[in-house]
Amino acid sequence: MSRNFRSGNPRHVRFMQRLKFFLGAAAGLAILAYFSFNQYGIIQRFETHGEFRTLQNEIAEQEKKQSEIRNTLERLQSDYDYIEKIARERYYLIKKGETVYWIRRN
Repeated sequence: MSRNFRSGNPRHVRFMQRLKFFLGAAAGLAILAYFSFNQYGIIQRFETHGEFRTLQNEIAEQEKKQSEIRNTLERLQSDYDYIEKIARERYYLIKKGETVYWIRRN
């Protein structure tokens, strides 16, 4: 055997310790990269979570709009004052005997 590779040689021991450290670090980085960048990894999870939050917000907005539409529908089915207001504002309907004055805005 060569003198440099005997188990008692401090240089050999130090080299083996460094080699083990670098191989362990490389394996650790490879594992970390695998769990970060694979299909089910951390980065994909963050992106999916962001999309989930966006969709939750959109659902909340749509539910609010749906609630407003239901309220309007209920009012249109029962509140005659509201129906009259809508007819006057949107369709420019008037009661018999009323005079409408148009004001021109510049």
